[in-house]
Amino acid sequence: MSDQERWPGELESNQRWQPHVVVASVAAVVLSGLLARGGAPGWPAVVALVLLLLAGYLLLVWLRTRARMAVDGGVLTVRRWSAVQRVRAEEVTGVRQRLSGQGPDFRLDVGGRTVFVPASRVRRGHSAFFDWLLEGNPDVPLDRGTTRTLDVVRSRGLIER
Repeated sequence: MSDQERWPGELESNQRWQPHVVVASVAAVVLSGLLARGGAPGWPAVVALVLLLLAGYLLLVWLRTRARMAVDGGVLTVRRWSAVQRVRAEEVTGVRQRLSGQGPDFRLDVGGRTVFVPASRVRRGHSAFFDWLLEGNPDVPLDRGTTRTLDVVRSRGLIER
C-alpha cells in the first residue's frame, strides 16, 4: 500500500513536522558554518558528526510521521513504522497504555502478538479508538492508565459509551 493511498476510515495526522525540521536544519547549518569559520583543528570531523546527527533526526521525524490509523466498521488498521496491521475488536484480549511525548498510545494484546495503536498521532485518535474497542469488545481488560484515559475521553463528551 503506497503512502499516497487513503485508507477507508483513515484519521488525519496531527504531526506538525515542518517547524522541527526547519529549526534543526538551520541550527546544523549555522553550527557547521561557525565551526568551519573558526578553523579549529578537527572541525571537518565535527561538521560531519553534526550532519550525521541531523540525518538521524530527520529519519526519526520521517518515521514518526508515517504513523497512521483508520477505523472501518469493526476493523482497526494501524501502521507505526512500516508494517500495516489490521485487528478486529473481538480479537483483542487486553489493552495497555504507553505514554508518549504527545499523549497516550496503546498496545493491544491480540492472539499472542502485540499491536501498537498510535492514537496520539492522529486527530480524534483516542475517541475513535475507544469507540471501535467498546463497540466490538466492551468487556476487554484495560490497564489502569487506559481506564483513566477512557474516563477522560468520556468526561469530555467525546464518546457516548
